[in-house]
Amino acid sequence: ANPASVGGRFIAAMGHVRMMAAAQPFLSGAISKTVNLPHDSTVQTIEEVFLQSWKLGLKAIALYRGEFRPSASLAQPYVMIGVPLIAAATDAEAEFLASSVHQRVLGILHGDRRCLPPPVKDFIASLHPQERAAIGQFLAAAVIGGPSTVRAGLAALKQATAADEFMLVCDIFDPDLRLRSLDIAAAACKA
Repeated sequence: ANPASVGGRFIAAMGHVRMMAAAQPFLSGAISKTVNLPHDSTVQTIEEVFLQSWKLGLKAIALYRGEFRPSASLAQPYVMIGVPLIAAATDAEAEFLASSVHQRVLGILHGDRRCLPPPVKDFIASLHPQERAAIGQFLAAAVIGGPSTVRAGLAALKQATAADEFMLVCDIFDPDLRLRSLDIAAAACKA
């Protein structure tokens, strides 16, 4: 929160997030609470608030649906979620292709953003367990696999979120394989 104009006591933004996460298990719905950020907040600060809120399981979708007010442009709530997708002919090929996004996420976590790198065999196995866990948390909603794994993963996400629409994000190094990934996902959804 912004420092008080009188006095020196205030709750930091992450304090708000932790307070909501601590209280949420005792509530049947979501918490309606604004996290106030100081005017000098950086993009990294805002990103951290969102990431920690997500990691702590705050119920943003439930809150949105519960507090939705119809308008001239939207009569009912509509939820679209971004889904990292790596679809390939087999689970093994998809895991190999996913090494590009794993490298990118590791770079983001280390503050080293770069262009999407080519895939690397056994990349994830070469990492420290904490790095693997961090990448797993970052990509918790990712669907990575062959056609049946993609079908099951998208169905599980639909079940968990009741999203109206998925926005698929395919961070695959080879543009042709990126398009193939979307084709596999489309076929999986029709099956």
